[in-house]
Amino acid sequence: MKPKRTHVIARTLLLSLAIVAATFTVLLASDLLTGEIIPKSYPGGIVPTAPELRAMTVRTRGNADFPSAPNLSAKALRGQLDAIADFAAEYGYNAVFFEAAPECDALYRSSVLPSSAYLTGEQGSFAFFDPLGYLVDECKERGIQVYAVVNPYAVASGGLAASSPAAKNPGWVKNGVLDPSEPGVQKLAGKVVSELTANYDIAGVVLSGVDSGVFDDVEDYASCVAKTAGHAHDSLKHKDSQRLGLVVSGGAVGGEAARDLFSAPLGNGDLDFVVPTFDGVSLDELPALLSGWQALCEAKGAAYYPLHGADDASAFSHGIDNSLWLERQSGAGGIVISNYSALDTESRTAAYTLFAAFSQKEPAGMPDLSYQKTLTIGRPAEPVTADPSWGTYYIMGTSDPSQPLLFEGRELERSSEGLWGVLVDVAYGSNTYTFTQGGISRTAAITRSYPSETTTISTIVKSSAYPASSEAVLAGQLLKLSCTAPGGGTVTAAVGGLTATLQPVAAVQNGVAVTYQATLDVSSLALSGQVKNIGPVTYRLNYAGLNSSQQTAGEVYVAGEGAVPVARMKTFIVPINKNAADDGQYLTILKKDCVDYITENAGGGYYRLSSGGYVLKSAVDVDEGAATAQSAVASIAMSKAPKGEKLTIGGTARPAFTGSMDEDSVTVTFHHLEGFEKMNTSMLESTLCSSVESSISDDGAVTLTFHLNEGVRLSGWDVQFDGNDTVVYLRERPAFDRLSATPLSDVTVVLDPGHGGTDPGASGVAGDGGPWEKTLNLANAYAAQSRLEALGATVHVLHSDETMTLNERMELSQQFDADLFISCHHNSLGVTADSVGVSGIEVYYWNDQSQRLAELAGQSLAEDSGRRLRSVERSYYRVTMMTACPSILLESGFITNPAEYQQICDAFAMYRYGSAVADAVVQYFAS
Repeated sequence: MKPKRTHVIARTLLLSLAIVAATFTVLLASDLLTGEIIPKSYPGGIVPTAPELRAMTVRTRGNADFPSAPNLSAKALRGQLDAIADFAAEYGYNAVFFEAAPECDALYRSSVLPSSAYLTGEQGSFAFFDPLGYLVDECKERGIQVYAVVNPYAVASGGLAASSPAAKNPGWVKNGVLDPSEPGVQKLAGKVVSELTANYDIAGVVLSGVDSGVFDDVEDYASCVAKTAGHAHDSLKHKDSQRLGLVVSGGAVGGEAARDLFSAPLGNGDLDFVVPTFDGVSLDELPALLSGWQALCEAKGAAYYPLHGADDASAFSHGIDNSLWLERQSGAGGIVISNYSALDTESRTAAYTLFAAFSQKEPAGMPDLSYQKTLTIGRPAEPVTADPSWGTYYIMGTSDPSQPLLFEGRELERSSEGLWGVLVDVAYGSNTYTFTQGGISRTAAITRSYPSETTTISTIVKSSAYPASSEAVLAGQLLKLSCTAPGGGTVTAAVGGLTATLQPVAAVQNGVAVTYQATLDVSSLALSGQVKNIGPVTYRLNYAGLNSSQQTAGEVYVAGEGAVPVARMKTFIVPINKNAADDGQYLTILKKDCVDYITENAGGGYYRLSSGGYVLKSAVDVDEGAATAQSAVASIAMSKAPKGEKLTIGGTARPAFTGSMDEDSVTVTFHHLEGFEKMNTSMLESTLCSSVESSISDDGAVTLTFHLNEGVRLSGWDVQFDGNDTVVYLRERPAFDRLSATPLSDVTVVLDPGHGGTDPGASGVAGDGGPWEKTLNLANAYAAQSRLEALGATVHVLHSDETMTLNERMELSQQFDADLFISCHHNSLGVTADSVGVSGIEVYYWNDQSQRLAELAGQSLAEDSGRRLRSVERSYYRVTMMTACPSILLESGFITNPAEYQQICDAFAMYRYGSAVADAVVQYFAS
């Protein structure tokens, strides 16, 4: 072998070894030779387009979304792309718009464009890893489409690779961008589309960045865009399954402010879909624009997918959600959300609110909310006789909105849908009020009764016969007797074989109603140490030669010497007042069959209890015999519950109790416990409490204080009963999973549609020609259910238009182990008040732990509905009196106000109501 040839061979071998060494070094750096590489197979073909496209954009320009930095290892790049694909799948996206060619460069294997500096650190450097190919495979595995986003005119501001078309053709670059009028630039887009659609199973290509102000001075710019789109569409390799789209300003439809860059390519058949942006467009303006896009794209056989920018800070404003609702009504084929980094945040607020908008279902059983649009009088629907005190009456109804409505020769103001209301003066006697429209007249007839100086009766008034409820006569006291009967009569009362004659409390004319009273000593009927039921009182009347009688609804119980009557609560909950008056000042809420001693037969229909409060007589039964309120304690035990912990006190009766909760502890006091001094609460094992402290007062009341561990948060506390065992329930606040698409998955919400069944609630403006309050309440509950379930909550709507008592609603809430209770209502005004100017939202709560939820609900409803927030108040509505969880009552608008009734009956308003209620729940648990 010749020396020269030997030298050449040696040099070649050395060069080959250097290349191998360099390659090995790069492979090590790219992580391809570190760790085990497991071959993976992916589905073949292109993922088909879903009936509703939900796309998420992934921007690569400026390393905005991917990669997080240039020159990362293959392992790091795979991890970031896996996270993108996983995120898209979890949060309901079925398409990813991946920016594959951001600045005349490539984040894929290209023979046309150099590699992007955002991937390799230097434009044109060799890239071992193919981001687009990997993302397409991972998304295919999850059933997600990938679209390659190409900016046909952008070019990097510096560091161009020698292989860059912009570097090879410097004349193509003007004002920092590729010149759209250059035929070579237009054809370049086709070359890029050709290799993308030939080499990757992408669903299509999206041309982006064409609607920038930098092109304002380009002559005949719309034609340039159309030619670019034409080359791109011609270059699609699989036109049966790959599509071309264009991002443009949505305001150009029907507007003069924006350029029309889409009509020509649509007309040429070069666009399969358009992605319009609606920046700066208000919700009121959007329906008209959507209608224009629907008509345009339908005529051209194309789809349109509005583009919206996500933002955590505005997520609860629901700009995107509300737009999506309108877009769906207008036939949009889907939605595009920008961008991944704005969604995958620490809080993910925009991510899960959008997922809820994507996934929430049309409420099943949503009632009909329509109303007549012809001239009708909704109230009064029939001639009415008014009370003498009614000097005015608010008449309301419907009409044809396209024709004027006249009343007494003047045109009435109405809502845009023809709803109206007017306050009229009502004179004594007969009154008629006539409304006319288009030759049709409707008349309301109101008769106002004249005041009467006296009211005459001839029998005992049934409702006046005392007692109406169980009446306990304490040892040494007299039985009160009272009824209303006609003056001039003789009234006697008989009970237990004893009789008494009653006397009128005032001198009146014969026949005029007057109260008769007396007292009766029934101690002779008592038994020592016992409480005896001596039956009801029978009142007898002799008046004008006629005899009549009336028996009381309540029975009389007489306490013998040494006996103290025991009151037993009759219903699921019984409020105990601080005073002998219904003034909303409550000491506690007792449960069914709780017992306490009656220490005073107080006025106003109340008993005073030994625990210190007052209870309505009608709310309790009185136990007979040698009854006791004492509970003999046999055991105490702490146990875990699905949503917290329970302390069970084994006993023989259900004791009266009071309680309170603050951030650090729960305190409950029980009355009439015997033997608790033998119990050792320090031995109780708890995961929620650092200790359970007990104390016994001089009067025998037992106070338990549950000191919570640091970091433990409760939604509420409750006293429940298992037979005669007393259970103190500490309900732990459910977790809010902010990194999940369904952050409320641990939350149970009970929604209570107010009224229902035979109780219609208030009449709306349309009367029987439209929904009454019970129907609107039910619709609100269904709307809230739909949104809350989309966020992962377990939701129970208490009824679907059935008659239910308030106690039944609360008892069901306990059975469902609710974390929140929300009662849905609407407001109204009485018939004598002018409702036209009264509107807005009111929220009510009772216990402290409900205040925050009430405030959040009021704010959210006001913001989402546009109606003013009138008040968030502490009040004593029965259904808000639960302590086990926050419970609130929402009055979401006045249905006697024509404009507000119209808003409330709107399907879009119902959707927004559901979002508002869900927002309050989310913010409550997220805080």
